[in-house]
Amino acid sequence: MSYPRHLQTLIVEDEQQPTENYRKLFEEFAQKGLDVAPPVFARSHDDAIKLLSTSSIFHLVIVDLGLPYAAHESAQAGVEPGIHIVQQAATRDDYPIPALLVISGRLGQAFLSALSDSLKRDFWHGEMINKGLDQDERIELAIQKAHAYCDIGIHLRDASDKLCPTLSPREDDLLRRSVLAQPLCIGLDLEWWGVSKGYSFLPPSPDIGVTKVLMGRFLLRDGKDSSRPSFFKFEAKERATYSHQAVAVMVQKLSHVKLCSAMISFRRGLLVTQQVGGSPARPISLAELLADTSDKTDIAIPRIVSDIAGQLEGLGTVTEDRFAVSTLLWRWHDLEKIKDACLRHGGDLGAGAVQLFEKLRVSTKELWVNRQSCTHGDLNATNIAMEAVEAGYRAYIFDAEGIQADTATRDLAMLETTLLLHQQTASPANSLVEDCKAIYAADVVVLELTENPPPLVRNTLKLILQIRQYVVQKNQIQAYALMVFDCAMLQLGGLAVQSRGNKIANPHDAVRLAELTASWLVSVAPEITA
Repeated sequence: MSYPRHLQTLIVEDEQQPTENYRKLFEEFAQKGLDVAPPVFARSHDDAIKLLSTSSIFHLVIVDLGLPYAAHESAQAGVEPGIHIVQQAATRDDYPIPALLVISGRLGQAFLSALSDSLKRDFWHGEMINKGLDQDERIELAIQKAHAYCDIGIHLRDASDKLCPTLSPREDDLLRRSVLAQPLCIGLDLEWWGVSKGYSFLPPSPDIGVTKVLMGRFLLRDGKDSSRPSFFKFEAKERATYSHQAVAVMVQKLSHVKLCSAMISFRRGLLVTQQVGGSPARPISLAELLADTSDKTDIAIPRIVSDIAGQLEGLGTVTEDRFAVSTLLWRWHDLEKIKDACLRHGGDLGAGAVQLFEKLRVSTKELWVNRQSCTHGDLNATNIAMEAVEAGYRAYIFDAEGIQADTATRDLAMLETTLLLHQQTASPANSLVEDCKAIYAADVVVLELTENPPPLVRNTLKLILQIRQYVVQKNQIQAYALMVFDCAMLQLGGLAVQSRGNKIANPHDAVRLAELTASWLVSVAPEITA
């Protein structure tokens, strides 16, 4: 966004004497060396709304609450015109307003807690001031705050061959506010981590926008260099609310998760978490590691799975109990959408996956499973950060979403299915699901690779097999196979509502994976599938 530092101010005031006082005050500010332009005035509610609807830049807005709705009319008795102007200012996403002051003689006439909340949430600096009481000093402070906002430096590196969107002005605004909330910070050095349209199994909303994740460091003043790596996640306000709740749980559960800031504007939210590990070096995602051609990836995989499993265990208490199979499936499955996606992408409704699913969703057969009081909810290769250490890599899970009680193996099952469906092979003609189909033979825990597959295939196979070994040790292979099948059907059903632009690299692979996982579940758990 990078507004020029020369401060532009909008003052909404209908009375003549206060208007003249504001003009003189800003002349004095300019004479004192403050970098301010002569203010723009709106004398009514409607005039102010028209100005806020333009592409004019306003660093500072000053609003009186008692205003006429139209020019040349008398001021209203209440405070509604001024409150509505503040509400409109908060929605100005293309030209966010850093600082807003409500200066009025009517602050005692109404219950204004909602207005106070908006000033704190929707602007970098917001304040309510009684007319005449040290208002000049408070305006000068707001000018200083607006200048500090403009002084924040944001450096976003080129994404090279990746296709990434731009940051919106509102997202830039949230970044500046996150920097200003950190002691001694003056800017950011950022690079892209990932972009997605959200879940592949829910219908996209036209207003929800994409989820954007950047990785970078806070820049510190006085030559103190930069912070540890941090993750900056932008998403729609509706989803951000749940993400912020989830990270609050993770902060309490996992020592490596540190929350720097969580803020929500009218439409977008920003969540900033900082890497806590033994190394200050730039982390990479698990997806990047699996494409690595070096031999050290083979050595690292057992430790990676151990790290991931241990952190998942740390999220909640595990108890063993018997449950009806139908109650273990994802509760929001839509059978018609699954059938539609299956037909659309080359599947056969008479084949095993759909038939098995129809049977399981009404099954009263019971299965012993480990139930965990708190799970991650969205484990995939992009929200597992890899830290390079002397012995290879350490893995750290982050960016939870939809934290809830669930089958303890669901997170690992989600990781397995997303590893196979969300990763893009070097050639679109290749299928990672087909390349890895041997792991869905009956009771596969160890698999000897007779050929030398590409690094992505080899590493993905070894990671999944390492997960299987962990599950077998926990005596949960039947529950795990059920969860893998359930996650595969979840991904398949999503193609009916979002067949393009979602995370699935090849829609036909979702159909194929559903069939493979169905066959594997039948072989591993015949007592619940017969």
